[in-house]
Amino acid sequence: MKKVISVLAVLLVLSLSVMPVFADSISSPKATVADYDVIVVPVDGGTVTYIYITGVDDDGHQQVRFVAQPDDEWDFTGWEFDGEYTVIEGDLTDDTVTVDITTDVTVKPGFKPSSPDEPSTTGAAPEPTKKPVIDDGSKSPQTGSDTFAVVSVIALCLIGGAAALAVTKKVRK
Repeated sequence: MKKVISVLAVLLVLSLSVMPVFADSISSPKATVADYDVIVVPVDGGTVTYIYITGVDDDGHQQVRFVAQPDDEWDFTGWEFDGEYTVIEGDLTDDTVTVDITTDVTVKPGFKPSSPDEPSTTGAAPEPTKKPVIDDGSKSPQTGSDTFAVVSVIALCLIGGAAALAVTKKVRK
């Protein structure tokens, strides 16, 4: 009888240990990678990509790296930022710049044709034909698969159940 009770106690502990694993796999923590919105104003002559280097720290600062990619026969001329920022790495005339932002920012790259006959896209440019790209920071990047944890817990429960059955059969004999 003592063996049966001890086996049931082990099964109870195993079943209770499953709860936290499944609870973690269901809920997702709040994303801290992109808490400020970044709006890139599209202009003719090239594209911009950016990446959040850090999350927002305790003082409200977040680092973002911007990279301008001019189209063929176009040159990059500089960056225009609207919002609170500080240049951390590079310069506003470099095609790659890292800035520290403390608010949402709007970024406009400047491009000019390599030939002097075409107008530049900096300053008072005509309305862009592309829509601005807005990153609202609502998606958290996947950092790994939780399938392994779930499969491991199920396998341990099955092994525990098989062991409990084996002990129960021995006790009955």
